[in-house]
Amino acid sequence: MSDDDKAAESGEGEADAGKKKPFKERFMAFVEEYGPIALVTWFSIFFATWAGFYFVLSAGMDLGGWLSSGEQSGWLWNLVKDWGVVGLAYIPTQVVKPIRIAATFAITPVLHRYWTKLRGG
Repeated sequence: MSDDDKAAESGEGEADAGKKKPFKERFMAFVEEYGPIALVTWFSIFFATWAGFYFVLSAGMDLGGWLSSGEQSGWLWNLVKDWGVVGLAYIPTQVVKPIRIAATFAITPVLHRYWTKLRGG
């Protein structure tokens, strides 16, 4: 008898139905269901976001003037000197992490259906 069957018999399933599982548990179930496609989607969105911020910052987005007290001063300028633009682009990439998570949950099932249809399964 599985744990789900035992929970159904004891009525525990109904009590747990109203509770939301922790994110990590839901994400692991998501990865288990969709497999490598979920991981590829997650990392593709991550690296595309990071690259996007890198190119925007490289193209001249002026964050230095935005958060510093003058030309080549302030904590952001020191960060750019230490980390470079690639490191600096990592910060907004992490800021938009909730959006990347939502996009992964939205896009992965579609990609999974497409991949399954393409492979004839």
